[in-house]
Formats: sequence, C-alpha cells, structure tokens
Amino acid sequence: MTKQRLLLITALALGACTHDLTPSEELKNDNGNNSARGHLSATDFASARSEYQGVLTRSPNNVEANIGWVIADLLLLPDSAPVTELLRQCNESGFDVAADIFGRDGVLARAEASRGFTSSDVTLHYAASAGATYTNLELAPVAIRSQLLNWSSGRELYLSISEREPDPSSIYVSLNPDDVDVAAGVQPLVDGTVIDLATFDGYAGAHHAVGSDIQYGSDAQASGTITFVRAGQRAGDTIEVRFDEVVLPGYCASTPCDAVYRINGTFVDTISVPTGLDPSRIPFADLADDPGPPRRSADVVLFDRCDDIDRAFLAKRATEIGDLLAEQSAHLGRALANPDPSEVRFTIPKGLLHVDTDLPLDITDIYLLKGALDIASAAIEIAAQYKVAEGRVQDMIADYCKWADEDGNSVPECVDTRGFSPAALAMNFEMNLLDRAPAFDLTRAQQRLSDGLVATASALRQSNSTPGLFDFQAPAVSAHFTELGNAIAAAQASITASAPVSLPSAPGIRVHLGSYFTNPLDRARLLSLTGLSSLIVFEPGDSTSPDWYERNDRWYLNLESFETGDDVLAALGGLVTVPPENPVACSGTSCGEGYRCNEGSVCERAAPRFATGEAWESVLASGDEWPAFVSEVLRVFQDL
Repeated sequence: MTKQRLLLITALALGACTHDLTPSEELKNDNGNNSARGHLSATDFASARSEYQGVLTRSPNNVEANIGWVIADLLLLPDSAPVTELLRQCNESGFDVAADIFGRDGVLARAEASRGFTSSDVTLHYAASAGATYTNLELAPVAIRSQLLNWSSGRELYLSISEREPDPSSIYVSLNPDDVDVAAGVQPLVDGTVIDLATFDGYAGAHHAVGSDIQYGSDAQASGTITFVRAGQRAGDTIEVRFDEVVLPGYCASTPCDAVYRINGTFVDTISVPTGLDPSRIPFADLADDPGPPRRSADVVLFDRCDDIDRAFLAKRATEIGDLLAEQSAHLGRALANPDPSEVRFTIPKGLLHVDTDLPLDITDIYLLKGALDIASAAIEIAAQYKVAEGRVQDMIADYCKWADEDGNSVPECVDTRGFSPAALAMNFEMNLLDRAPAFDLTRAQQRLSDGLVATASALRQSNSTPGLFDFQAPAVSAHFTELGNAIAAAQASITASAPVSLPSAPGIRVHLGSYFTNPLDRARLLSLTGLSSLIVFEPGDSTSPDWYERNDRWYLNLESFETGDDVLAALGGLVTVPPENPVACSGTSCGEGYRCNEGSVCERAAPRFATGEAWESVLASGDEWPAFVSEVLRVFQDL
C-alpha cells in the first residue's frame, strides 16, 4: 500500500468518526449529559455548561447537549461580561440567580415550602345581595400560605387560602401581629386571641369569579370573629385559625352591590418565610425618589450613582448581550437539525425548579425558545444601530429651580431640584434621536429577525408527538395558531420579497419588512415621511405665569402628524399597508376583498381573526378555563 493511499484511508476514517460515534463515544456523551443534568439540578450552572460543552466537542449536533448548554447559558446570563460590566459601571453588585432563585433558600424553594397545609375545613359561601340565599362555593384549597412579613412600616401576618382554576376562589387576611385591635389598646397576637372583624387592625377579604370581566365591590360591613387558637410567632411555628360566622363584602357583576361572603371553619398550617426576593440582593432595587434637598427622581439617583455612561457604552453592552443570545440560538438550531422531531426534547429537572415533576420540553418549545432568542437579539441589534443622545448622560443633569404646587393652594413655589435639564435633553434629542450610529449596518439584525420568525411560525404550526410545555396544535386552538403562524411566515417571507406580501387570512393587509432593511427608517426619513420639521418640541418656561406648570421649561415628542392609525402606518414607510377606508352601506359579502360588512351594515377593513379580542378570549378560555395550549404541569407555578 502506498503512503498516499494510507493517508487517504486514514483521513476517511477520521472523517467518518466525526459522524458515526462508537459505542464508547456514545457512552461518554450519555455520561456527560447525565453529569450535566445533575449539575443543573444542583444549581451549578457553570459546571453544567462545561459538561455539555464537553459532549458538543465530540458531537456538535447532540440534541440534549445543545439544548442543555442553552438552558445553562441563559441562567448564567446575569453573570455574563456585558451584564457585570454594566453593573460595575453603576457600582452595583450582581444578582445571584443560582442562590436567590433556584437555591436551597431561594424563591422557588421557599414557595415549595409554603405550598400545602396540614388540614382545612374552611367553607366559603356567597350571597349576591343582602338577605339572599347563600350559595356554597365549594372551596377546595390547594394552597394555604401563612407568612410573617417585615416592612419598614412594621410587621404583617399574611394569610391566604386559594384554589386553582376553573373559577378560583380565595380568602385573604392580613393584620398587624403587634397590635391586632385598633379599639382596645395595644394587644399583641398570642394563642387564643379573638379578633373582631369590625375593629381589628388589618384587612380581610374574599373573592370568586362572578361571571363578568368588570366587578363591583360591595358596601357591606365586615363582621364575625377570627380566633387564633395557635398564633405562631416565627417561621416554622404551627398556626391554627378558626373563622366563626365571618361576613365580608362581596363582588357583583353590576352596581349597586351589597353582596357578601360568609366564612366558617378552621385551618392548620405552618408559618413559612416570605417567598419574594430580598430587595437588598437585587441590583438597583433600592432606587427611589430622593426628597433632597435637592430633590431628585429615581432615574437621576441612578445616573448620579453610576460612573460615566454614554450611548457608545450602552450600545456596546447591548450588542454583546445580543451576540450571546444569537450564540444560544445557534445551539438550538443545531438541535433542531435532527431529522427525527420526536428526538428534539429536553427535560428540566424538578430539583432545579423545586416542583413535584420534571418539566418536559419538546420540539415546539425549542422552536419557541429559538424564535424568542432570535427576535430579542434582532431587536437589540437594531436598537444599537441608532442614536438617542450623544455624550455623557451625566452632562444632561443639572441643579436648577423647578416650580411646583407644594401645598395645594396653587401658589407656585420654587423647589431646589437636581434633574435632567429640559433644554439640554431637547437639544440633544433633536440633534441625535433616531440618527444612524457610526458603522450603521442591519445585516445581522435582518438575518436574526428572519430566523426568529421562521422558528416562531414553526412552533405555532408544529404538531407535537411528545409531551412539552406548549402545544399550539391542540384541537381546541389549532385553527387559531395555524392562522397566526401563517401570518408570521408571510411576514418572514416579506423580508426578502421585492413587493409587499399579503397575509393569507386577510389579503387586504400587506407586509413588507424588506422595505425597512433596504431603506431603513431613521431620523431623516421619518421627517420626510411625516412632513415634520423636527421630532422634538421645546417650550421655555414663562416666569411670569400664575400657573406653576407654565413656569417650567418642557419638551415633548412632536406627534402632531400621528392622529390616526393610518398616520402611523404612513410613517412606517410601507412596512404594513391596509386598504383605504370605504364606509359604504353593505349587506352580506358585498364589500369586496379586504373588507367586511359590520353589524351596522357598513363596510370596514377586515382584520385577521387571530388579531381580534374575541378570538383570544376563546383561545385563553379553552380547556376547562386552563389554556389548551399550555401544559398542566405549569399550573404549580400559579402558587408562587
């Protein structure tokens, strides 16, 4: 055998190994994926991503590893370089997602601990009016939550009894455990305390579905007693509460309303720790208006806290985040390249989410996630290509006198204020708003948007063969989401089309996203399309005006040309076109394509059914009050 032939055979053998795995390599991949899943469940996201990357090094198209890598990378996004750089610029520490959300003491773990209860025989009755016969609402609680909360204004004991859909009913009680009765002096909550609903320091209420989107509260007075057989003083203590002939204001579908609820019975629970996030651990959570002097709004407080911030810095961080999302999308694209749709699946371990069952993802969910990543990265990329204002944000903040009505007597008073100078903002925005940033280029945004629309349309039209979180082709909703998916596919096709593309279900409406990428909307084009001379209007204050508002400088967007929806469409330069209004008398189907005959026998422009409120109400109400396209496994998160 010649040397050349040996080299050729060796190359072919190595090439074959990259596609056809040996049993040993398959075992390595299985072990790597299993190890990564364990790290994911243990909230060690960096190790999980590393394990998945090891599998991808051997098998770049491994479905589980690609999807798992994306899940881990998304969970690590708050620790990514662009996010941490932004926080560092504002002298803020990061947010520990692993510990504060998914950890043993995180939000999900505390929510899990607060779900359920020891026992309950609480009944909830409803009377639609005073003196009417009570109806038993058959309260079947799935969660009773008892929490001691500490606020800056004091402590609160919060109790809730709730059930899930359909037609969920609930009972709420909150009170001050340090002084339970406003009429009897200081009385702390202890075992055996009896609370009179007419005088206690707190709030009690109940609610159920009254069959109307608009509900009116009753003027009825609360009465009855709540006895704390066992009060509980701290998280982990047992609490036993008895309702005795408690009457609370109810709700009606019309007014006037004098409906009432009647509550009786006892429940036993364990006081749990609060399930919400600790604000001290969330970046910027402490931002608030500063009364001064000088008085500062929360946004001014933010930028005073940050080091130099300008458009270029923000655009760079945004672009980097968009690139991270695009990389995640690419991994999902490799997973979706699998020829067998039933193999495109992933299981989020129940240990990560602190729930009773694993969360399955199937091909529909992966398409949906990919679409969201692509569209988000496209939007970020587009935003980064435009200017808003130039220079340091801090340079537009100044100390000045702002006129205000401080005491309500309409006598203007000059208040020492630190804020964004209206004159500086107006001048900067007028020169830069929607102008093109240096190296303006929408090529990447165009491709990402196209990919995102393809994936989203595929998710809506995909028939599921394995269980997942979403099934948009469930029998009760398939027609709606197929129509919506077809419209999205038409919008995607319009990106590269030379002419507008009609929506399949509403031919009168045409979309041409390609017109934006061939002739991008920017400041100059928007002014040309609208006939405006400027995008910003600045009005200097009148120091002699008796009206305090008129004494202050002010600016606003020039929207005088946007009086109707048609004005907005015209300003978009052909992205969406609709047939002209034709309000002529009609009957039946005599209006022609693009129009419909409305209830008043007048022709009006026809909207696609998926865009109507009636269609969405039908879809969201399908499946026994639980949307038919959403998996039942997600119901547990209603209790969070």
